[in-house]
Amino acid sequence: IAAIFEDGAERGTEFGKQRFDRAGINLSSDLDEVRGLSAALMSDALGGKKGELVKEAASVWKRMKTDGFMVAFYKSHNQHFNNFLRAEGISTVGSSMKHQHRERFNEMVTRYIRGEAIDNVHVKAHGDMLKDAYKRILSMAKKPQGDETIPNAVPVRGSEEVDFNEFYSPRHWSAAKIVQQIQQAGYTRVQHTIAGAFNNVEGEAALELAGAFIDIITTAKKGNVNLPQLNKAINENISEQLINELGLDATKAAEIAKRIQKAIKEKDQGKTTRLKSRVDMDENKIADLLENDSELLFLNYSNTMLGHIALA
Repeated sequence: IAAIFEDGAERGTEFGKQRFDRAGINLSSDLDEVRGLSAALMSDALGGKKGELVKEAASVWKRMKTDGFMVAFYKSHNQHFNNFLRAEGISTVGSSMKHQHRERFNEMVTRYIRGEAIDNVHVKAHGDMLKDAYKRILSMAKKPQGDETIPNAVPVRGSEEVDFNEFYSPRHWSAAKIVQQIQQAGYTRVQHTIAGAFNNVEGEAALELAGAFIDIITTAKKGNVNLPQLNKAINENISEQLINELGLDATKAAEIAKRIQKAIKEKDQGKTTRLKSRVDMDENKIADLLENDSELLFLNYSNTMLGHIALA
């Protein structure tokens, strides 16, 4: 950040005072900090003052890298999905069931990435491409000044502590699947399924916590909720996390936070502070309630992570 602000003292733009676009206004500001930060985040169509070369903007870098990963993803996906269909004797064009076959293929890819033995060369080929893409993005987050040569970039916070896991695939709760399961099997069945997945919460506390999870997942306004994100929300500054990270309104967040705090208190009753444990889950028991579409998971992950890398 300091390097960006210092750089701002030397930045400017052509015809700044006569322009009405945001880049023109910000880059002609009298404040070094505003010019420096804007130069890092915005693309200036007219370039820098006196022919200066404005460094690649974060938004432009992110879009360029995201597009690159998307092109690579769909080149692999189209090739291996069509080969998958041909191997099963299914037409690659005009099939009314192609969407369902695509979902099946995508879920098989996720299962393969997570370590399940899948005996299909086309699924494995696309899965191996995704494993490599996840590894590359993590490497970029850990070392942005390496091959990417991003000026003044620093590692994404926390990335240094993350080792590459060849079986990694993002874990997202699927609000649509939970709603569907509630409609088909009933709320109580879904609540008990989630409650049974907690490794360190039992009885009424587990059911209370499971009910809170269902409320959060089905009312969150920021897309499907990932498991680490929700676990963080219930273990750290509950209300704040529910509002800022998951998009719940303040009233709903406060109501759910009380229920979670009650469940956590029951879980840890009689334990010393050192023995109080974070909530964790057996993901295998809730697999049917997670988003397992490898296409959706990767595109969401790459978009989010490349944004973090660009702004680090």
